[in-house]
Amino acid sequence: MSTPNSLLRRVVAVGALLVTCALGYAQKSNETTNHHNRKSTEVVTKDADKKSGAAAQLLASNLNYRDTTLVTSFAKAINESLNLDELTEEDLLYPSVDLYGEESWNNSLNPLRGASAAIPSRYEISLKEFVYPLDGIRRINSGYGYRRRFRRMHYGVDIDLNRGDTVRATFSGRVRLVDVDGRGYGKYVVIRHPNGLETLYGHLSRQLVKENAVVHAGDAIGLGGSTGRSTGPHLHYETRFMGIALNPQQLIDFASGAPHKEMYVYAKGRSTRSNSSSQYRASNTKTRDNSFKTYRVRKGDTLSHIAAKTGTSVTKIRQLNPKLRRSNMIRPGDVIRIGA
Repeated sequence: MSTPNSLLRRVVAVGALLVTCALGYAQKSNETTNHHNRKSTEVVTKDADKKSGAAAQLLASNLNYRDTTLVTSFAKAINESLNLDELTEEDLLYPSVDLYGEESWNNSLNPLRGASAAIPSRYEISLKEFVYPLDGIRRINSGYGYRRRFRRMHYGVDIDLNRGDTVRATFSGRVRLVDVDGRGYGKYVVIRHPNGLETLYGHLSRQLVKENAVVHAGDAIGLGGSTGRSTGPHLHYETRFMGIALNPQQLIDFASGAPHKEMYVYAKGRSTRSNSSSQYRASNTKTRDNSFKTYRVRKGDTLSHIAAKTGTSVTKIRQLNPKLRRSNMIRPGDVIRIGA
């Protein structure tokens, strides 16, 4: 059931959209031809900032092509004024659960090993919350890529630091792993984030968080060191998407300490490489868009909403969940099957 505050926010949002749409229709009446109308709508819809969601798309259909900036900025203003972009407690407790699936919260470095989650061929990853992992910009000692000297891939970046320096979470999320790998990462921490990423922090001298702890961007999670396979103090930092290593330098400009863009688009086969070791291999997963095995019910969800969101049908959901065959009763936190 929606709270009074959430209802008020929805009413305000709808009111703002109605006013803007009315203005859009007034401008649209000045168009000269139907052909021009259709062309304008296509341009704006294509250019509208996808992060602003349905608001931008609705506005785009009612404003001409000269108002692309207005469409995006107004939709962003609605989201920001109502705090629609802020992470909720549920986002942090169950980060990216719809993407990874319940089975992926495990103690394996590759969360999808033995799981049946589907890796999408394209996925937008928000980077705007990024916080540099150290207190101050540091030199990159070694980048992402194949190391001929050692005849193996290096799946992250090595950032220079002094032993004991504070290491911070680069995004908000929940700690999935706190472990020790004596022949590799040393003392390390893995955090899963609501934006779809998992980040790894290796060679720590001390871990300051425990598994399942919720952390916010900038929180201290460890102290720098040189544990594991290391020739000197540094932070080994990785960014991974569903077990697939992404080059951190394609996401982040480490010279300035900020993302290259607010949004990074993961595309299958582009700038990614699966780890060839059995520990990180994700090749046993199937690539399929918008299909998940399980779904955790959120506040305000209905079966029809879940079906539309996950690309299935209410009938199919009922078939997979016997308890829903006679009743539509679902509660926040319930996990239901939505795919074979």
